Amino acid sequence: MTLVKETGEGFENANSYIDGAYLDGYFSAANKERWGKLSQDKQDEVLVSATQFIDLSYKWIGSRKSHEQGLHWPRTDACYPDTEQLIEGVPKAVRKAAAETAAMLISDDPPESLFRVIQEERVRSEKMAVFATEYFEEKNEMPEGGTAYTMLNMILDGLYQSGKPQKTSGLQTAKVVRI
Repeated sequence: MTLVKETGEGFENANSYIDGAYLDGYFSAANKERWGKLSQDKQDEVLVSATQFIDLSYKWIGSRKSHEQGLHWPRTDACYPDTEQLIEGVPKAVRKAAAETAAMLISDDPPESLFRVIQEERVRSEKMAVFATEYFEEKNEMPEGGTAYTMLNMILDGLYQSGKPQKTSGLQTAKVVRI
């Protein structure tokens, strides 16, 4: 897998908001040790999975800069929270959330609903938990023992469309076309 970092240009083949150099400056000592034990291919896989998780978990403000870009950022018509300043490129909060997700993926006990990409053996089959999002009444409210997802929501506050999610049966379907 070739890692292609999004720099804010809207690359068609971009698959990550961050690279290993970003994590080297971000990670704690414990995470740096775990990160350093992974092969380059595994590191790239973690970065791509973390970015995919972030992009699939949030309905971002604004619109994609281009329909051909590989990721959801950069965007147009998106302003920083509580300002009129337009966001250019990939916001620091999105890079930070991708780094935190990568840290969860390489942790000793990653949340079950995150992608399991750090296994020594190839996965033959996998069942994933259904994702559910519950919003707090107050902005930045975090209960005791808040989850990793609560932390990501707080990091990304103002960059995604908030509000109550629509009530669904819990299952959704989509037509898949294989090429």
